[in-house]
Parts: sequence; C-alpha cells; structure tokens
Amino acid sequence: MPDKKLVVFNMSLEKTINQLENKAIPRPPEYESHLVKRCFDLANKKLKYFSPEDLRIMISQNIGLDYLMPIAIELLEKEPFIEADYYEGDLFLNVLKVDKIFWEKNLEFKEKILSIFKDNLDDFKQLDLDIQEDLYKEYEKL
Repeated sequence: MPDKKLVVFNMSLEKTINQLENKAIPRPPEYESHLVKRCFDLANKKLKYFSPEDLRIMISQNIGLDYLMPIAIELLEKEPFIEADYYEGDLFLNVLKVDKIFWEKNLEFKEKILSIFKDNLDDFKQLDLDIQEDLYKEYEKL
C-alpha cells in the first residue's frame, strides 16, 4: 500500500497554489509589475509544471511555501546548486532566505536543507566566491 503522505503530495501536484489554499482565482492585479504578474500567473499554474525558476520566484516571495518547499527540497537533493535562472545556487539561496517563522514551524524541512548543504560542501567549494559567501551567510542564520 502506498504511503498516504506520498499519495497526498502527488495529488497536490495536480493543483495550483490557489486551489490548494482554497482561493478563488482572483482577477489579475491592477498594479502589474513584472514580478506581481508573474506571481499571479504562477499561483494559477499546476505545481507539476513548475520549473526551478518558478520555484525560485515564488519561494523568494514566501508564497505557497507549504506546497513548494517539498518540491524544492526534492530538487535540491538531486542537484543542490542548480541554477534556476541567474547563477548556480540561486534556488538554494532563496530557500535559505525563507522567513524564519516558516522554518520554526517546519523543523523537518529545516533539518533537510541543513543536511543537503552539509552533504554537498565539495560542490559548494566549486561555486563562485561571492555566491559561496552569500549561501554561507544565509546558512549560518538558520
């Protein structure tokens, strides 16, 4: 019999953040900066279609973390310093910068992220020095 948590997680991938949070699809925002419009669009995109860049954007805005963080962690386990859009490690950096309240409520995610970081120090040392510095600074804050 499949793990109930895994079944629920896989069912969640068929939904959007707005559906998972029981929000009606809102009208497009009147203030349409590129970021606001992108977040609006992503909140209405099925999770199974999220790219690393989509994850980076929404996580950086602390949107849908309960649903996106498991996806991001799974991705970071496979490729810790994946380049979402800008540079190697940009997804990981945005994950590390997530609001402290989220980490306090989700200690298992926090421990997993810390473990991924520690387990990949050799790859970490291959990154650009500025990126290493930024990642390490955020890692230390956790």
